[in-house]
Amino acid sequence: MRRASCSARFGRTKVKPRFIVFALLAHVAIPPAAAQENARGEWHATNNDCFIQAFVLGDGAMASVSFSNGVGERRARWTWGTDGLNIVSDNRGVLLMDGHYEDTVLVAEVDYSTTDDVDFRTCRFTR
Repeated sequence: MRRASCSARFGRTKVKPRFIVFALLAHVAIPPAAAQENARGEWHATNNDCFIQAFVLGDGAMASVSFSNGVGERRARWTWGTDGLNIVSDNRGVLLMDGHYEDTVLVAEVDYSTTDDVDFRTCRFTR
């Protein structure tokens, strides 16, 4: 098996293929801080089947959420960590978790349960 190499002005330098892959991935991945800044604003479910129909991520980690049953939650809090976007409320607990980008769509697990049980299902959101 032959190693990849590239020409340099003053000779030849060998570069391992794994290094190239890691360098490219570092430029493609969105760091959590940048993803958090890009997430601010209004998001709408891409279909009517999602329990969360819309949410707004505001400054100071505040969020407001509209549910398909017509009820809203205005005092929710949001974070974007290494596991993605999470929205929680004092009334219902975790509303949305593991939010991440797939192209321009935000994909997340949403709690559909109206009781203390947990029933997470995947939903997609766009601006």
